[in-house]
Amino acid sequence: MSSASSAPSSTVHVAVSLVHYRRMLLLIYNRSWHSFTFPMTRLRDWELAPTSPYGPDYQNAWLDAAAHAMAECSGVLTQPVDPNPGVFAAPATFVDRSARTGDQHLYKYKVFYNSVATPFVSHVQPYLWLPVEDIRLSAEQGLRPLSPTVLHLLNDSSVKQEITTW
Repeated sequence: MSSASSAPSSTVHVAVSLVHYRRMLLLIYNRSWHSFTFPMTRLRDWELAPTSPYGPDYQNAWLDAAAHAMAECSGVLTQPVDPNPGVFAAPATFVDRSARTGDQHLYKYKVFYNSVATPFVSHVQPYLWLPVEDIRLSAEQGLRPLSPTVLHLLNDSSVKQEITTW
């Protein structure tokens, strides 16, 4: 994704599930974006409203969204880990054009981590298990279809710090 100069039409909150096995990350093929990306789910505005079923505890809304993203590709129950409660991964100024609608949005990502004992096989959608270094190299070489969001998140300082612990 790239920065854009015009004003965004809305803010989009996205829970990202970085699923890892050692230093390999799961990339899934997002049919709406027509590219490989991390499992992620957009939170609806009502989920973050004070009158939502979650009440003022938005952390549970985020955890449910991250678990939903993981379940969509794996078909299993999960317990996402949030090492930085309340911290967003992407800079608040990150504006991009939606690949799906063409509208410009301000994207705010919250990253959760799911460690798996073995790299599972997804029977739900196309997927890749790649070492972090190979994902970066693929992006640098312009290999497609890889969502620019992947590299954007891998370059985030809190994500880099977490990955070094694997």
